Amino acid sequence: MKLIAKTKSILIKYLDNNYGRLLLAIIFSIIQSFKNFGFYRIFYSKKLKFWIHTKGSKTIVVEGIPNFSVSEKRMNAGTLKYFFKHYIPKNNDIIIEIGAGVGNDVYVINTFFDVETEIYAIEAHPQTFSKLETLVHRNRWTNVKCSNIAIVESKKEVWIQDSDNHSTNRINSVESGYRIEGITLDEFVKKNNIKKIDYVKMNIEGSEKDALLGMENELNKISNIVIACHDKLAKYYNNDPFYYTREFVIETLKRHNFEILDEVESTYHITIFAKNTKLEIR
Repeated sequence: MKLIAKTKSILIKYLDNNYGRLLLAIIFSIIQSFKNFGFYRIFYSKKLKFWIHTKGSKTIVVEGIPNFSVSEKRMNAGTLKYFFKHYIPKNNDIIIEIGAGVGNDVYVINTFFDVETEIYAIEAHPQTFSKLETLVHRNRWTNVKCSNIAIVESKKEVWIQDSDNHSTNRINSVESGYRIEGITLDEFVKKNNIKKIDYVKMNIEGSEKDALLGMENELNKISNIVIACHDKLAKYYNNDPFYYTREFVIETLKRHNFEILDEVESTYHITIFAKNTKLEIR
């Protein structure tokens, strides 16, 4: 097994370039087709600069160094543990995902749960957003509306970092990276004429405090919410106070009639699950 893994690593290292990616795509498409007992295609988009996997009628977007053994089962397990432990989507639910990334969680909602939902997928980073948009378009998900904006405390332009790993990009305090539109969730809900909110999932790399400050009106109308707090990231950034948000998040949710159901820790997150006790459980 070690020899196979080493050979695979060497192969990817030397062929992950403009000339070798076609060969990589052919090799691993064949391997994955045999492993999955069906047609499995892998290809690299030169225009968008990322890898795309298609398994039957499903499409998965892969970032960074090509991962040719994408496990849908493992992806489902992570999303269910960290974001759907205390909430199961139901037919006609309206879901707002703040920090949708490349769309892994949108993928799980639309493929794992056998329900019809309306999803507002919000992603601030333009390059990451293009991956999210591609995922939604190729899977023909008409129930997903994608928005390339940042949810912040007031309407303004903001800057977002541009690192190789999309999951570490955060709103900048300096003019560096990409300049994007920032609006409040209150404004977003009004603009999109959203009448109810069954579930909000927030994972925005330390900006959760600012986002909550911009949803004072709509917070009372949210039935279920999950927020990934990034306090554990602070140690990697000289204890930058920007990342310490857990205490503020819990205090704000309780003030708006939310009951804290659970806190689940991962390497970088403390994920807080809460439900609104003043609203009927949908």
